[in-house]
Amino acid sequence: MIRPFSFAQYKTAELKADIDARADLLTNAHFNSVLEVTTLNGPLSLCTTSEPPSEPLSHLDAMQPQELTTALRTFAAWLSSPDVVHPARLAPLTDRRLAETVHREALRAVVGAYERICVEVRNPKNRYEAANTLLGGQRPFGSLPALRQILGIEEPDDEPK
Repeated sequence: MIRPFSFAQYKTAELKADIDARADLLTNAHFNSVLEVTTLNGPLSLCTTSEPPSEPLSHLDAMQPQELTTALRTFAAWLSSPDVVHPARLAPLTDRRLAETVHREALRAVVGAYERICVEVRNPKNRYEAANTLLGGQRPFGSLPALRQILGIEEPDDEPK
């Protein structure tokens, strides 16, 4: 009813910007929660440091083969949980569309995090013996297409325009 008036258009744009900013905060918080639950937060933090470590990643705490195997096992268990489809953390959101958007964007970030870990494990300078065996021991077996399929995330170039 008041949409044609200029003051309403300004306020609508202002509210949309505020909603988008809050959705971004929710997405980031949800992504960090998933990283914590899956225990990928430790390995990811070592893979994304701004200062390159003085020794190979395979020698650092969360990226040592045994620790990484444990994290990947926890991640694989999470991939089989109902939280992948219906995250309990987002259940209180009354706007289902917002909850779905937040979850989908957080899952895209999870794919990016997993990819970063895989790249670093396969990087020869990080000195992992049998890197593909280490990654291939747990679902999604070091495969980004498999992870995207499990999470129901489309390939970036397959997304509808």
